[in-house]
Amino acid sequence: MSNLTSIKKICCHFTRNIAFHQAGIRKSNNAFKIYFWIIANGNFAEIAILEFCKLFGSKNDKMMWANIVTNKEDFKKNIEVETELKFSEFEEYVKEVKKYRDKYLSHFDEEVKLPSLEIAKKCVFLYYNYVISLEGEGGFPSNLKDFYINCVKEAEENYPKIS
Repeated sequence: MSNLTSIKKICCHFTRNIAFHQAGIRKSNNAFKIYFWIIANGNFAEIAILEFCKLFGSKNDKMMWANIVTNKEDFKKNIEVETELKFSEFEEYVKEVKKYRDKYLSHFDEEVKLPSLEIAKKCVFLYYNYVISLEGEGGFPSNLKDFYINCVKEAEENYPKIS
């Protein structure tokens, strides 16, 4: 499997998990009463964090955007446009996500608040579009935002109704 195909797979896995997590929060109004759904919903967010970190978290990772994108300055500008953050602020956001992964998710060294994943979602969508512009879809969704919407609908149909 090529790196670009792997990136598309990681982007889709991130998107599916963030969609399932966010649908669960909206569907339940944050009031899950069944422990299974509480844990499952949290796990969706944590898998999304792990996938985001593969793409944006480590310069040593072969899927890291900076190791794939040919014009890094243009991509940085696109990140700024998509996130409405200066690139230095985006880097701080990535540190926050990595702190959650490293200090809470991986090692449970300390309690760390789950970061917002809206910025991560925008960046993953951006990276995915870049990759399909190079390699085409190749069996993956043509539009990750539409894929996200479909995943949200699937999750909403399956989460229990909370009254």
